[in-house]
Amino acid sequence: MAAGLPWVRIDSDLAQNPKVADLAAEHGQRGLAAAFVFVCSIGHCAAHNTDGEIRKAMLPFIHGTPALARLLVDVGLWEVAEKGWRVAKYAEHQPTAESREAAAQRRSDAARTAANARWGNA
Repeated sequence: MAAGLPWVRIDSDLAQNPKVADLAAEHGQRGLAAAFVFVCSIGHCAAHNTDGEIRKAMLPFIHGTPALARLLVDVGLWEVAEKGWRVAKYAEHQPTAESREAAAQRRSDAARTAANARWGNA
């Protein structure tokens, strides 16, 4: 498996996102904990190239519990998946493994072309 990303994209308005606001307003500290699990899940997915998939066995490693996972599904931040959950709209906000591989190939091709031009190996 290719190395994951050392960073993720988090919307600067995450705190005002209606789904996150609903978690905090309707569920208090549990809702805030669920919002933290949501952020951790995005990091987990990027680090492990899962394209938004979260296996049930990984829940403790992102500080989650089944109850917090249900809250995330209830507000629409996660979706139920075959082996656990999926971050809703992950590919709309984070680079997928396919897009990262394509970008790496483009960089490699550009570097090869530049090296060939530099050394006269057209």
